[in-house]
Amino acid sequence: MELKEKLVSWIDENNQRIIELSDKIWDLAETGLQEHKSAEYLVAAMKSEDFEVESGVADMSTAFIASYGSEKPVIAILGEYDALPGLSQEPVPFRKPVKEGANGQGCGHNLLGVAGIAAVFALKKE
Repeated sequence: MELKEKLVSWIDENNQRIIELSDKIWDLAETGLQEHKSAEYLVAAMKSEDFEVESGVADMSTAFIASYGSEKPVIAILGEYDALPGLSQEPVPFRKPVKEGANGQGCGHNLLGVAGIAAVFALKKE
């Protein structure tokens, strides 16, 4: 089996965990530099896969670097997970706020951060 097929297979086999991670970030909907619970949640996910985590990087309490291994190549993946003010939204394809005026995931950052995590988890297995 080719590497690409192995990675896609891992993603398929773990899709429920990936969806749960994304849904949790969606529900927390914390704005930039205020995503403390989101960061805590993602750091715990990284640690559960034996990544070393350095929190509070670049003088930002919600930023972290997760590392695994010491060999080359070194691969870096940026994951955003902040929400936007005033975009509270139920997970439906039409405007339906959970709470009018509250924060929400208006540009898919709940997906971006978790997609990066899913990618490194899959790569780690290979």
